[in-house]
Amino acid sequence: MKTRRIALLIVLGILVILIAINVFKNQGTTLSTRDAQLTLSDTASIHQILIRRTNDTLRLLRKSNQTWVFSNQRTVNPAYIKFCFRIFGQIKISSVLPKNQWQAIRDSIVQKGVEVVLYNNQQEVLQNIYYFPDKQNQKTYALKKSAEEPFLVELPGYEGNFSGIFYLPQTHWYQPLIIHYLPSQVREVFVEHTDNPKKSFTLRLTGKQIPVLLDYEDKPCPYSKEAVKAYLTFLRNISVDRYLDNSHLYDSLLHTHPIYRISIIDQADSLNQLLFYRIQQRDEIDRNFCYVLISNGLVGILPYYQLDPVARPIDFFTTFENK
Repeated sequence: MKTRRIALLIVLGILVILIAINVFKNQGTTLSTRDAQLTLSDTASIHQILIRRTNDTLRLLRKSNQTWVFSNQRTVNPAYIKFCFRIFGQIKISSVLPKNQWQAIRDSIVQKGVEVVLYNNQQEVLQNIYYFPDKQNQKTYALKKSAEEPFLVELPGYEGNFSGIFYLPQTHWYQPLIIHYLPSQVREVFVEHTDNPKKSFTLRLTGKQIPVLLDYEDKPCPYSKEAVKAYLTFLRNISVDRYLDNSHLYDSLLHTHPIYRISIIDQADSLNQLLFYRIQQRDEIDRNFCYVLISNGLVGILPYYQLDPVARPIDFFTTFENK
């Protein structure tokens, strides 16, 4: 009995020693400290996002209507904001790192990574984290501002470099939708065919009154009700493929002849005015894409298949039943 008790004590002693060694070896791990608190539980409190990159800084602001804009008031692509919020609220630590590598990894993250600062509506910092994608090894690092320990992180349910979104050029962040209206939101649509004015029209929809179709001389024209209903469905989800941040191109196009002018007034009297131009490539005209000038100074690249339904001629309404 005494021998068995001694053996038991020896085993317990060995276990205690092993636990102590394990604790000592991992004393640099801070999974229970603030260094490891990489997610924000209350993402609804975020009112400003600051993204500091190597060559520029993006400042995103939440408006009272819950849309997000840049400091220049251009609208942010809502899909990108949604993905960012997923990162802020869901990333998790996939692996801790050896303490003897912390300094080198910290230096790389700070020098080459992107710093993301989240503020509430009182301009208080909610979170400040560096993200750095190691593309060569297919890993993503995260480091809290002024923290000691960096971590390897992952985004549950997402395969790939999720932090790459913070490296995208600013123009990629702009809202790609240039025309997006429900039928009940539209008060007036003006489509001018500059090459053939007789194809131009104005469609007025004033509340419960009967819509009015005007020709290029502002004379009322008979029309098909089905055509009007169909046309209003075309005014949804018209998006550019990409934007060009090129003020010289914008200014030069303003002094040339557009192929279409489209103006849309909504029920809140907000005007959306767009100019469309052919893309000239040396001696050829691009048959698939055109330029569109946005009122805030941007040049968009738009496929014609997106534009054609909206830039219908007036006979779409007058001869609809024969189509």
